[in-house]
Amino acid sequence: MAHNLRRVDDVDRVTNQYGVQGGRVLRQKIGSMESSLDAQVERYKQANADSDPEEIQKIRDMFIVFDQDLSGDLNVDEMVAMYEKLEKPKNRLQVQKEIAKYDKSNSGTLDLFEFLEMSLGAGANPFLKTLLFFKGLEIKNAEEAARAKDPKAAFMASRR
Repeated sequence: MAHNLRRVDDVDRVTNQYGVQGGRVLRQKIGSMESSLDAQVERYKQANADSDPEEIQKIRDMFIVFDQDLSGDLNVDEMVAMYEKLEKPKNRLQVQKEIAKYDKSNSGTLDLFEFLEMSLGAGANPFLKTLLFFKGLEIKNAEEAARAKDPKAAFMASRR
């Protein structure tokens, strides 16, 4: 499932953040994050047996896009950035209140399970679910447009 995570194209950034062995360290970090996310998805599915697996996968994919530091959690800054990317900006106080509402672990961040509860759960905000759906379509369309513009580069990127 590691192929679902976004690719890090900026080699210098990876080297600066993780050192000379950045690729190996980053690969290990992504692998452990993937297994953690998979476990959280399974936990959510068990708690919400009637949930749609496709919806869960879409929300999971969007979670990965917004988790900039690959920590497996969305912090206040990442959530503020998420709402900005969804073109429905919220200030830090609004985001902190939203996190506090769904943060069952009291970590000050939202893990994937909590994010799924916020997006799909009983108290979910239908507006957020709709925004995430359309942002997912926008990202998919942008990827398809890039692939159509330069099919050879897209093919080579998919082989990495």
